[in-house]
Amino acid sequence: MRLAQLEPGMRLMDLCTGTGDLLVAANRVCPECELVGLDLTQAMLDLAEKKLAKASIKNELICGDAVAVPRPDQSFDRVTIGFGLRNIEDPMLGLKEMHRILKPGGKLLILEFAPAPKGVFGAIYGLYLRHIIPVLGGLITGSRQAYSHLSTSIEGFFARDHMVSVMQEVGFTAVQAVPLFGGIAYIYIGRV
Repeated sequence: MRLAQLEPGMRLMDLCTGTGDLLVAANRVCPECELVGLDLTQAMLDLAEKKLAKASIKNELICGDAVAVPRPDQSFDRVTIGFGLRNIEDPMLGLKEMHRILKPGGKLLILEFAPAPKGVFGAIYGLYLRHIIPVLGGLITGSRQAYSHLSTSIEGFFARDHMVSVMQEVGFTAVQAVPLFGGIAYIYIGRV
């Protein structure tokens, strides 16, 4: 959220908001910002509503699709999405929608996993992702399938350079890819 450079009065849309963790972080950085979260699943929004109310965070939560945001063009100063873009059926369509709802000069910030990087670290991470995470996740939650999907969705998603070029193709400028944890995740930043 520090990279979002939020200022009082700005409007932020968090897509695929889930339980509202990024909204909580945005409120810490800018309590005077207008926060809106959108998610496809009402059950997740119900959890977000409880979390945000407990922290006395003013917000609006919308049950809806990230490729059809029920807001006019150029409605937001910032758009964020954390670990949700790879779960949108058509990520390119999602990026176009993010571009549509951002005001001129607005900023998009995407926090997302990337396929395993090359080299020894990437090989070890790939084994961990494909074999250890599904087993551990299955033991803890009873749903190995969900954690197998996690590894499949990460391995099948855009690599860093492809993601940057797709964002540029959609119309984002000054696109950056900030690596996290040795390149297993990135913060992608683009401006309108």
